[in-house]
Amino acid sequence: MEQIKRKLATMREQLDQAEQREGDAKAECASLKEKLETAENEEKTLTRKLKLTEDDLAKVEEMLDDTRAKLETSEAKAEEAIRELASYQGNSAGDADKLADLEELCKQQQQQLEEKASENDEHERRILILKTDLGKAEDSVDEYRAKIEELGEKERKCEELERKIAMLEGQLGTAQDKAAEWEQMYIKKKEELEQSLAELDDI
Repeated sequence: MEQIKRKLATMREQLDQAEQREGDAKAECASLKEKLETAENEEKTLTRKLKLTEDDLAKVEEMLDDTRAKLETSEAKAEEAIRELASYQGNSAGDADKLADLEELCKQQQQQLEEKASENDEHERRILILKTDLGKAEDSVDEYRAKIEELGEKERKCEELERKIAMLEGQLGTAQDKAAEWEQMYIKKKEELEQSLAELDDI
């Protein structure tokens, strides 16, 4: 009788431990899936930002090429105006009005040259910033992709664990049935013992 009682207590303890392990494993799997989903969403967001940064960089590089072409044109016009002014200044019979016009033209060409040079510097600065941002975005995307790969591996292990849990749940049900059977047997034996003791008391 005492042996049956101990067996029941052991089975109940094992069942409690199995249920606790099952609950812990399910909670860990749920947490893992949530982390994986978050990482995948972050990777998608960063990939979109990376694409936008690449597009911005391409546009600014195109603008830089255009500005450089205009800068070269302005430099050529400024040099031509300076040469014409120098040639006209060397001519003592030069017209004062014509000379003033050439000086104004040189001034305008020089101003345009400075503006284009400033635009060129600004575009180069923006390209440098965008390339830095692009590098950071690429690093972040690579980092999240590695994280997703790691979490994906853990998820595969988690799925394997869930299959084992399903198997253990079946075993747990069998064990619970067995425990109920042992408990009924214990109750029956106890009742038989009590009846036997009562009969002995009657003798």
